[in-house]
Amino acid sequence: MENTYIIKENEIMTKEISEADFDKFVDENPNVLIDCWAPWCGPCRRLGPIIDEISTEFGSQVAVAKLNVDDAQVISMRFNITAIPAMLMFKDGVMVNALVGLRPKDEIVGVMKDLGLIG
Repeated sequence: MENTYIIKENEIMTKEISEADFDKFVDENPNVLIDCWAPWCGPCRRLGPIIDEISTEFGSQVAVAKLNVDDAQVISMRFNITAIPAMLMFKDGVMVNALVGLRPKDEIVGVMKDLGLIG
């Protein structure tokens, strides 16, 4: 029997990605938000539920993922991530914005709307 996955309404759709699948994730999705975090980072842990809410509410419009920067040092250097939490935003494979620091949900959503990542 074939496995079937049904996404339920309000289901969290945040994906954990690694350095190995970072480029594939960005390339395969037209609109992307990546939360760059680390387990030891207090503000990152507080941002996590906000990112999950954004994923739940806007997951049909933007692919949302979390990247542990402790395990992704090449990506951190490539995108000059020197402070976390950092949220990288991509449109059609190109980084269009980065937000650094703990931000309220409405600010993150507003930036994503301004960039055309969500409607």
